[in-house]
Amino acid sequence: MRRSKKASAICSAIAIVVASSAITSAQQTTPTPTPTPTASPNARPCQTDPRFRAFDFWIGEWDVQPTGPNRGPIGRGATSVVEMQLDGCVIQENWLPPGGVPGRSFNIFNSVSGKWEQYWVDARGTITHYIGSFREDGSLVYEADQFRTSNKTRMTFFNQGPNQVRQFGEVSTDGGKTWKATFDLTYVRKK
Repeated sequence: MRRSKKASAICSAIAIVVASSAITSAQQTTPTPTPTPTASPNARPCQTDPRFRAFDFWIGEWDVQPTGPNRGPIGRGATSVVEMQLDGCVIQENWLPPGGVPGRSFNIFNSVSGKWEQYWVDARGTITHYIGSFREDGSLVYEADQFRTSNKTRMTFFNQGPNQVRQFGEVSTDGGKTWKATFDLTYVRKK
């Protein structure tokens, strides 16, 4: 039995449609594999860049009292709870003095300027923006214009081992030429 050219063309067309339909059906029922994401070192830069980790020694729950030999037992001073926030990008302090003015600080390494910054706010509406850097001795020194005055203020954090941090405050009334101590606090880790 001999087919006509017309019949052969129709059979070829039907075969193409059937094959095409089978391919389309297979594509609809077989999901396209999703590429597996690879971890990028930039996915969490604050956790992987050691410059963001330089101030981690301050993280913890602390009993804070004036520096010196007359320190009372743990629990007699102010409480400072310092936590890592936002995937390690922010170190937040919650300052809770007994009978005093509570406040918070937000500390971050600014990778553009290469400086550390602290934003301090308290329950009286005091706002201070400190900028600083680490010195060769490992201390972090912040400076700022003092809120509501023309004075300058400076804070220095000293890492004194795994269970102690010293914070020393100063003020300058002559544009930073001379400095006078305003506070000297020692943070002792609560166990």
